[in-house]
Amino acid sequence: MAVDHNNPQSRDEEILIATIDGTEYNKLPQSRMEELLLELKEVIEEGGGGGTSDYENLTNQPQVNGETLIGNKTGSNLGLVDAEEGKGLSTNDYDDAEKAAVAAATSAISAMKDGTDLDSFGDVEVALLDKADISDLGTAAAKDSTNAVTSGSTDLVESGAVKDAIDAAVSSAYHHAGTKTVAQLTHDLLIAANEGNVYNITDSGTTTSDFIEGIGKTIYEGSNVGICKVGNAYMFDLLSGFVDTTNFVQKSQTDGLLKNDGTVNNEIEGDVDQVKSGLTTLNTEVNGDATTYPYADVITIEDAVPANLADCSVKIEPVQSGSGDPSPTNVRPITGHTDVSVEVTDEDEKTKTYTIQLGDTIYGGTVDFNTGVMTVTHKYVDMGTLGWFKDSTNVFKTTLSDGKYGVNLICSQYYATTNVNVDGTIFFNNAYYGDYKMAVCDSRYVDDTAETFATAMDGVQLVYELATPTTIQLTPQQIQLFKGQNTLTASTGQISVTVNGVSGAISSVQEQVNDHEERIEAVESGLTNVKGITDYFIDLAVGESVIIGGNHLGFVAWLGWNGLQAHGEVALDPCILIRPSSVYSFTFEDDVNMVLPTTGASTNASSLVSNVYVQSSGEAVIEFTSNPFGTANNVIVLIRAKIKMTRTA
Repeated sequence: MAVDHNNPQSRDEEILIATIDGTEYNKLPQSRMEELLLELKEVIEEGGGGGTSDYENLTNQPQVNGETLIGNKTGSNLGLVDAEEGKGLSTNDYDDAEKAAVAAATSAISAMKDGTDLDSFGDVEVALLDKADISDLGTAAAKDSTNAVTSGSTDLVESGAVKDAIDAAVSSAYHHAGTKTVAQLTHDLLIAANEGNVYNITDSGTTTSDFIEGIGKTIYEGSNVGICKVGNAYMFDLLSGFVDTTNFVQKSQTDGLLKNDGTVNNEIEGDVDQVKSGLTTLNTEVNGDATTYPYADVITIEDAVPANLADCSVKIEPVQSGSGDPSPTNVRPITGHTDVSVEVTDEDEKTKTYTIQLGDTIYGGTVDFNTGVMTVTHKYVDMGTLGWFKDSTNVFKTTLSDGKYGVNLICSQYYATTNVNVDGTIFFNNAYYGDYKMAVCDSRYVDDTAETFATAMDGVQLVYELATPTTIQLTPQQIQLFKGQNTLTASTGQISVTVNGVSGAISSVQEQVNDHEERIEAVESGLTNVKGITDYFIDLAVGESVIIGGNHLGFVAWLGWNGLQAHGEVALDPCILIRPSSVYSFTFEDDVNMVLPTTGASTNASSLVSNVYVQSSGEAVIEFTSNPFGTANNVIVLIRAKIKMTRTA
């Protein structure tokens, strides 16, 4: 029965059509709707109003999917899926057996991660296989999806295409196989069983024809090398490794060092030649201040500077054991030397040892440590190897064609003398015998032949002086003194040294020359492996500054005085890359001091400085207004200066 909205017949109809401020019920707030529905419910339960109690006579009956809820409706009538026996959701076929299979598989996977023996899980039913498409698994697809796969089963991985695919993927993947040296990367490693092996290299070397990269490529320490298949062969593959580029020089930092074609700028070589020339002049000027210590067993030098010796010569003297005159009853063996050493000890007993290998056993001569030249003055011979003849009843003679006449003989069984025919002696005097004849007088063989005497001389040692010494070039050693007192000794005999008065300054300049030459050589060999060059060259940006020199005797200056004008060129330390278009300013951070090495006199020359600048060659130039020492032209002084150099443009 329809409800007349304008004429409600009962309380429930009034509620249904009630309005608030003219708002119909279907536009009321939720809370008000709930209140009205509760009130309607009470009215219906009390039987109030003039409505009907028959459900079929109600208006606005509820609907589901457009179907009015009246009579006995099925799920299909309402557009729903009917529930099935034993299943919670109408379209869910995930049954209890599958739940159990998943739970068992989850437990087995957890056990594999923990390393637990899977046998304790029994058979794992793979019931979900019938829901997967296994048509691509070859013969493996023939397995019954209901069969159980136990923890020890290998049926699937051994079946046809599956096994081939897995084997190929695993074998070709790289995996760590330990460490090796470059020498251990031999051809016999290139086999199928080693495919995928990767070795960490513990040294450096170059590649061979067994490498994909070809011959001669650099293998750095820390690189990785793998084995891979190329066609039908197996080869090494040089993988990326760790290369520390912290000290590599950037190309922009070599501006001025190289030309566009990569060759060294000849101006740099010219600068080095100029420094060498200046060093030669400096050495010449200070030779008058040199002190030579003659040959002695021990040399002590007081108040030395930590610099290289200007000269060091060591005698090589044979060692004869025992004492007294050698004789057939007092045999004194002779030994030579295979190396020579110089030991330098300071007043605190700190020691430095310098050694040169002689390359053979030497029995007499000298070694110049600075040049490495060895002069051999004596020769060793076994007297049993000489050709002897009998001169008289007890005198036997032989020829020493390269010997020097005199008593410069050392024998293990006879002593040398100038008196002829003295029993038990050896004699070598041209004035008496001539033709380089050496004689031995021994009464024990008065009745024997020369052959018998020669046999008896087997093993008898003789060292004699050569008429013409020979020279051999060895590896030189620069011997450096400690500061203060130094004591010098040699391992093979007496020692003689020469010390320059300003050797410390000379050594400093020489080291700078060596540094320049090493840097040029490094640049010529290629920028890739140049390291440490930034320690020597500083490329200032605009506004940046650098301190030149310091509070030490760091500059050697050649001052050519001309009236009141002085000009001193000072080598920069560190070296600055001077750009022709750049502008630099200079300020002194401390006093400028001059030291005269010959007298030790020192003076503050700050007020005498007239100009400071840097030449394109990288040399700082300090100009002075007058000579503070009042000495002649071309005097050598040491400059102590600390200058702040700033690039302003």
